[in-house]
Amino acid sequence: MKFRNPNETGRHTRAQQGLLPGPARPGCEPRPYITHYGAEQPNLPYRVVCYTAAWIDLLVPYTLNFLGMVIAEATGRWMVPTLYRWLYYPLALAVVLGTVLDWTPRARRSTREEGAEKAWFYVAIWTVVPCQVASWAMWRLGARMGLGAAALIHARLAAFLLVSAAFFTVTYLGKLPRTARYYAADTASD
Repeated sequence: MKFRNPNETGRHTRAQQGLLPGPARPGCEPRPYITHYGAEQPNLPYRVVCYTAAWIDLLVPYTLNFLGMVIAEATGRWMVPTLYRWLYYPLALAVVLGTVLDWTPRARRSTREEGAEKAWFYVAIWTVVPCQVASWAMWRLGARMGLGAAALIHARLAAFLLVSAAFFTVTYLGKLPRTARYYAADTASD
């Protein structure tokens, strides 16, 4: 059986671009929706849903892992599975509530502040992802380095906090890709 490259027929490319007949495909606009930061226009529903889900994926595990390590540091008990079981959905619901109240960056009703909100979204990505990887790496390597349970939780929490602080600082200063903030000029004062 010969496998076809989807680009040979052109269907794959047209589908990605939203050019095939049928209902509109989210994320497949023929041109960018946001072309100027500060322009007042309604946010598209699929963007609201996708960015709400993205914020849940970033903030909830980060918060639960941090709380789990702090509790383990204070009590010596590893409670992360319990925290996920009891707090995952309430925290996810809090993010959804933030979206309903028009507080969640990039999921607001208007794209007016998109220039700053995009940057804060990438600050979160640049902070959370390396921090979680560092914490995981410390967990995997800590036992091989001969660390006991108490020393391992100290090392994991230290790695978590140091990497979080370092990446947050660098991204807050706008030094990593997509973290520069663009604020719309206040047209009311002109």
